[in-house]
Amino acid sequence: PDPIHIEPLTKMRLQLDQQAQLIQQLQTQVQSLQDINAQILQFFQNHFQHIRQQGN
Repeated sequence: PDPIHIEPLTKMRLQLDQQAQLIQQLQTQVQSLQDINAQILQFFQNHFQHIRQQGN
């Protein structure tokens, strides 16, 4: 194969690898945000449950 054709493919491959890494990082960040959201939700649910129990 002509080296001229291999060069752009190698560049594309590198870009795809970088994009895949970025996507992986974003997925990790989203997951941790979802975990934090779940914790906050749990906290407030417990909090309001506690208030309701005191009201009775």
